[in-house]
Amino acid sequence: MLGYNLPNKIANAIRMEGLRIYVSGQNLFAFKSKDFTPKDPERTSIDLWPVPTAVTFGINANF
Repeated sequence: MLGYNLPNKIANAIRMEGLRIYVSGQNLFAFKSKDFTPKDPERTSIDLWPVPTAVTFGINANF
């Protein structure tokens, strides 16, 4: 997670006590072998499915 708190001077100018902007990520980097092949719907092995990547953006506002 990476976040930034806006300075109080800016937050007060927009009538807030605090404002924080953040981004969070999961499984952003995947290492795979050269022999990797995409999933095949005919095969049922669970190991063939790729690892999902998730990125979340958010704002925390205090009034």
